[in-house]
Amino acid sequence: MHPNNDQKEFDFRGRDGHTLFASMLGSGPFIVLLHGGGPDRRSLLPLARRLAERFTVALPDIRGYGASICVGPGRHTWHQYADEVFALLDHLGAPSAALGGAGLGSTITLRAGLLAPKRLRALVLMGVEDIEDDAAKAVET
Repeated sequence: MHPNNDQKEFDFRGRDGHTLFASMLGSGPFIVLLHGGGPDRRSLLPLARRLAERFTVALPDIRGYGASICVGPGRHTWHQYADEVFALLDHLGAPSAALGGAGLGSTITLRAGLLAPKRLRALVLMGVEDIEDDAAKAVET
């Protein structure tokens, strides 16, 4: 394995104080990749390994998936999911990053882009889902 592909697992705190989990590999400018609904961060490891030769790739488990436990599904809004991207960047000491997402992660990517566009160098959307507002998400939950 390329030395930059050594995967480091870590935890960080969301703004609500709950623990979230992520992996990181590579070196260089930051890229955060958000998985789709259903899988966890490991689903994007093949892509992350390819990018790790030129970038530091962070792979968080979105709250409610993988190791990031959801303590109350009704409390988790698109705004909160997007804000957790910035909690991750703050934890990593990264002033900005490129952000990519698949499925559910693409919706969070768009929401994060609206929330704090100056912190994101680029948005990459893979498999875009319908973008609903928080009221619609509450009804769905």
